[in-house]
Amino acid sequence: MKSNYYTPNIEEFHVGFEYEQNWPDTFNGIEDVHNHGLKKSDVREPLSKRSSHRYERDNWSSLCFDGDYYLPSEEDLSMIRVKCLDEEGIEDYLNKVEQKTGKKWKRGRQAVKGDAPATSPWIEFIFEDASSMIFNEYLQKVLVEKTGTHGRGSHIVFNGAVKNKSELKRILKQVGI
Repeated sequence: MKSNYYTPNIEEFHVGFEYEQNWPDTFNGIEDVHNHGLKKSDVREPLSKRSSHRYERDNWSSLCFDGDYYLPSEEDLSMIRVKCLDEEGIEDYLNKVEQKTGKKWKRGRQAVKGDAPATSPWIEFIFEDASSMIFNEYLQKVLVEKTGTHGRGSHIVFNGAVKNKSELKRILKQVGI
């Protein structure tokens, strides 16, 4: 069975990047991040070396990289995970956009595994401007189509792999959705 999480590469971190970090049992979450001096103004040492505590249980905190703190070291990446893009993540993001901007969306067609002609499951999301997005969770691929001016035709503005919700946000913003 495919994992719902993966360990990111340092290159994936950008302002707005959402991830989870596992803390030792003695950590109290984000307050301890601030208390352990991870600000850029401090001398940087990997968090894993700053603590003699073991990471024995799942103690995950959701974080969003804001650029005020150092990027994690390669060693710290072993304590970080990112949720793979899934239907729930897409709907969560689209609902937030709708609340913030009023831009409506709805679910469109869907194919489940075994449906012909689909080779793997996919879900369509339709936006109020008639643009659409098709997501194939098995392949982690997204296809975004925009409708031409005055409803004339449509064209593909993105077709590729999307690993996580942060990447999807960036892509949809770039293509104007």
